[in-house]
Amino acid sequence: MSIKYLFLETRPQFLLLSPILVFLGMAMAMYQGSFSWVYFLLSVIGLTLLHTSVNVLNDYSDHKTGIDFKTKRTPFSGGSGFLTIGKVNPEAALKLGLGSFFLAVPIGVYLVIKEVGIFCRYSWSDRFLCFGTPATSPKLEEAYRKFPQGSGSALCRY
Repeated sequence: MSIKYLFLETRPQFLLLSPILVFLGMAMAMYQGSFSWVYFLLSVIGLTLLHTSVNVLNDYSDHKTGIDFKTKRTPFSGGSGFLTIGKVNPEAALKLGLGSFFLAVPIGVYLVIKEVGIFCRYSWSDRFLCFGTPATSPKLEEAYRKFPQGSGSALCRY
């Protein structure tokens, strides 16, 4: 197994979607006047790592269940094919998938704490009051001003 095949196992042709999505978010943040280079770079790295993890772990799972041996490969199905032909060791793929996931987790935790940390200070009753309803406390009104309506109501549900 070579580094080349391990890299190709990530399906890099599809990883381009991650930076494109972050660029869209960057454009929206710039339009709203709240762009941060740090958040931008962390988002590109974190989302690309997560996308890598999903691609590789999906391939690993399909290989372990045997579905890749029964599927006719196309550019969009059948995975990379490197596991089924033996170019990539399944254990190496698992390590790559889990490693990229666990590298992305601290980035996500950092971004959540920095930008959504306001929700961590709420009492449990405040969290239950914001299921998509208008803000009912000064803390929630502040949160709704800081975050779009959809994000605020979705985050409060957890």
